Amino acid sequence: TENHKIFIGSTRNVKTLNGVKFSLDTGTNYNKKLQKEWTEYGKDVFEFTVLEKLKVNEDIKYYNEKEELEKLESKWLNEYQPYGDRGYN
Repeated sequence: TENHKIFIGSTRNVKTLNGVKFSLDTGTNYNKKLQKEWTEYGKDVFEFTVLEKLKVNEDIKYYNEKEELEKLESKWLNEYQPYGDRGYN
């Protein structure tokens, strides 16, 4: 919220966000730009929001959850364009 930048990611389990927060708190997150600003601004100025949950389609014979998550992530990346000065992707 401090700089209005965003990061878009996807996960099969929302609980993995705890691991992301832990890596940021311990200074070991893979995203160096995000890590730098997490350390600089502090965790209280960051928000984690679920943009959309994957709706599993039981009618599809071959359903690839990973592929469907990638499509959703791509959709939100295209919409928000969180690159360069706009974000951490």
